[in-house]
Amino acid sequence: MQNKGAEVLCRKMSEDVIDSVFSQLKKYIDEGRRIDSLYLFGGEPLLRTNRKIVEYICSNARKLGIPISCISNGYDLDEYIDLILDYNFQTVQITIDGTKETHDSRRFLTGGQGTFDRILKNVDLALKKGGVNRAPHEC
Repeated sequence: MQNKGAEVLCRKMSEDVIDSVFSQLKKYIDEGRRIDSLYLFGGEPLLRTNRKIVEYICSNARKLGIPISCISNGYDLDEYIDLILDYNFQTVQITIDGTKETHDSRRFLTGGQGTFDRILKNVDLALKKGGVNRAPHEC
């Protein structure tokens, strides 16, 4: 698997897989089970290139009345603020690895550029647009 590179890294969940997941969730709801939230996380769900499939997931969650939350690195958050507002995400957690220096030494682009400044700019933008509520942070 390690020698597959971009072939593996560029895969996206298909609409058929999403339909199967939501079909099962509907069965659970019909049985009287409560689905408290759907979390988007793992890898990076809010990549600019994932927008179409994330919208598809959100649309399906809305049809079943399932609240949505997300854990993201925040790098492309600016591309999702409207969607977060439209689908009324319960929570959006942005992960930061400490100070700018520490974060940029761990999370950088392929060219070596840091990501801290862009992420903080996106968080500020989201706060200004009302896309997220500031929650206390843990140290």
